[in-house]
Amino acid sequence: MFTSQDSRLKSGLIVPQKFFKIVIDETPPKKSLTFLYDQSDKGDVLLKRIVPVENVETMTGIAFNKNYPELKNNRSRVPASINTWKEADCD
Repeated sequence: MFTSQDSRLKSGLIVPQKFFKIVIDETPPKKSLTFLYDQSDKGDVLLKRIVPVENVETMTGIAFNKNYPELKNNRSRVPASINTWKEADCD
């Protein structure tokens, strides 16, 4: 997520202060998790970085639900608890 406050390396490469990740699990029940990280994060901040996908849509101006219709469902747009994601659900 680029802003005018981001710093640049000598090469001119922009170093964003925030970045995001959206994870969609299409196995029933469909669910999604959205994470918003700070460049300065240290250690295990995973649980502190879960946000509603709407936060990232607002900050970026990107409507993710256009490309990912599963995000249109209000239940999947609310951040699922990390505890609902079980290793047994993964192939």
